[in-house]
Amino acid sequence: MCPTVAQYPYLLGVALLQAGDMLGAVEPCSRTAARANRVLTLVALGLALNGRKMYAEAKPGLLHGSS
Repeated sequence: MCPTVAQYPYLLGVALLQAGDMLGAVEPCSRTAARANRVLTLVALGLALNGRKMYAEAKPGLLHGSS
Protein backbone atom coordinates (compact mmCIF):
# COMPACT_ATOMS: atom_id res chain seq x y z
CA MET A 1 0.00 0.00 0.00
CA CYS A 2 1.25 3.44 -0.91
CA PRO A 3 1.71 6.03 1.90
CA THR A 4 -0.54 8.45 -0.01
CA VAL A 5 -3.56 6.15 0.38
CA ALA A 6 -5.94 7.48 3.05
CA GLN A 7 -5.99 4.22 5.06
CA TYR A 8 -2.19 3.91 5.20
CA PRO A 9 -1.60 5.75 8.53
CA TYR A 10 -4.40 3.82 10.23
CA LEU A 11 -3.14 0.44 9.02
CA LEU A 12 0.44 1.36 9.90
CA GLY A 13 -0.64 2.39 13.40
CA VAL A 14 -2.60 -0.83 13.94
CA ALA A 15 0.32 -2.92 12.65
CA LEU A 16 2.68 -1.16 15.04
CA LEU A 17 0.23 -1.74 17.91
CA GLN A 18 0.08 -5.43 17.10
CA ALA A 19 3.87 -5.56 16.99
CA GLY A 20 4.00 -3.95 20.45
CA ASP A 21 5.50 -0.64 19.31
CA MET A 22 3.34 1.80 21.28
CA LEU A 23 5.71 4.69 20.72
CA GLY A 24 5.67 4.22 16.96
CA ALA A 25 1.90 3.71 16.79
CA VAL A 26 0.93 7.04 18.36
CA GLU A 27 2.03 9.26 15.46
CA PRO A 28 0.23 7.46 12.59
CA CYS A 29 -2.89 6.95 14.70
CA SER A 30 -2.89 10.64 15.70
CA ARG A 31 -2.58 11.68 12.06
CA THR A 32 -5.51 9.48 11.10
CA ALA A 33 -7.67 10.54 14.05
CA ALA A 34 -7.20 14.20 13.13
CA ARG A 35 -8.61 13.56 9.65
CA ALA A 36 -11.35 11.05 10.36
CA ASN A 37 -13.53 10.67 13.41
CA ARG A 38 -13.85 6.89 13.00
CA VAL A 39 -14.41 4.61 15.96
CA LEU A 40 -11.60 2.16 15.10
CA THR A 41 -9.14 5.00 14.63
CA LEU A 42 -10.04 6.54 17.98
CA VAL A 43 -9.73 3.18 19.72
CA ALA A 44 -6.35 2.49 18.09
CA LEU A 45 -5.08 5.90 19.17
CA GLY A 46 -6.46 5.39 22.68
CA LEU A 47 -4.76 2.00 22.98
CA ALA A 48 -1.45 3.40 21.76
CA LEU A 49 -1.61 6.29 24.22
CA ASN A 50 -2.71 3.96 27.03
CA GLY A 51 0.24 1.70 26.28
CA ARG A 52 2.54 4.69 26.70
CA LYS A 53 0.87 5.45 30.07
CA MET A 54 -0.64 8.67 28.70
CA TYR A 55 -3.97 7.93 30.36
CA ALA A 56 -5.46 11.43 30.30
CA GLU A 57 -4.82 11.72 26.55
CA ALA A 58 -6.16 8.20 25.88
CA LYS A 59 -9.43 8.58 27.77
CA PRO A 60 -11.40 10.89 25.39
CA GLY A 61 -10.75 8.73 22.34
CA LEU A 62 -11.57 5.52 24.14
CA LEU A 63 -14.76 6.95 25.62
CA HIS A 64 -15.87 8.31 22.25
CA GLY A 65 -14.95 5.06 20.53
CA SER A 66 -16.94 2.96 22.98
CA SER A 67 -20.20 4.89 22.58
